[in-house]
Amino acid sequence: MSRAKGFSEFINEAERDTSNYMFFSNLERIQELASMLLEMDQNTIDQMLNNGHDWADDHISRAKENLDHVFEFFKGELSENITELAKKSITKRLDESEEFIFELSKAEQYFWALHADLYDKLNNSGNQDKTYKELSLSIHDKRRKDALNYFHALIKSKK
Repeated sequence: MSRAKGFSEFINEAERDTSNYMFFSNLERIQELASMLLEMDQNTIDQMLNNGHDWADDHISRAKENLDHVFEFFKGELSENITELAKKSITKRLDESEEFIFELSKAEQYFWALHADLYDKLNNSGNQDKTYKELSLSIHDKRRKDALNYFHALIKSKK
């Protein structure tokens, strides 16, 4: 009998909430490493990158590009599942509380996070109609345009 433990013995079965637990574990590790890198002295890192270690910049660029692809895939797939109920719930919570984002469901948080910049641009604009027209011309994604239309109507109804 071998004394060496198999890989599966090192995995805590209780912590495996999904069949793709490594996907989520890897995302968490990427987040941890990125945070640690950002806490390091940026001037020192910049000097190192300029002194023969530009390979690190290439690796970060490739990693970002890969994450962009994964994010865009899931963003496209998941945003199809945003319902009118989520939009109504956001409207209701906007009227009730400035801290509404902490009360939203995951789908509602995703919808809001994905398009909050549009709401902010419209809401903070001195001329919402002009900003709406400018944004409308620059947006080509249907879901994003739907969010712009929704937030424009929402802001107009609050006035």
